[in-house]
Amino acid sequence: MRDPREYLIRKNGYFYRPNRSGYTMEKVVAGRYTKAEADREAAIEPENFTVLHESEVPDAPEVVDLKASNADLQAEILSLRQQVEKARAQGRDEGLEEAAKVCAGYVTPYGRAGSSPTFEEVAARNLAAAILALKSGEGGS
Repeated sequence: MRDPREYLIRKNGYFYRPNRSGYTMEKVVAGRYTKAEADREAAIEPENFTVLHESEVPDAPEVVDLKASNADLQAEILSLRQQVEKARAQGRDEGLEEAAKVCAGYVTPYGRAGSSPTFEEVAARNLAAAILALKSGEGGS
């Protein structure tokens, strides 16, 4: 039977990562070693190394703080994205409003004295109505 890998190696406040590949402050990503492996490594510099069973190490408060900060930042990012989308939508509405004004300005009140409206006038009137419908959300998707 193999010895369980339940020990952490701490050097000057930082835990060894798996395979002694760097350091971390987080218990969750720290490497796990057998008691013999951990003791052998700690013997190199006993004044700087500590061998701890994983049950002896509480989750770091720094990690909890970082996770809370991360959650706050994610909420702020979401809020900023919503503000950007709202600004884009307002810009779209303003653009549609401008287009409708341009089209409406092109249309004369039903043609010239006694004549039918031109094709361009009917098209402009229909375009203005379509733009206003889009702006109000009635244009479908």
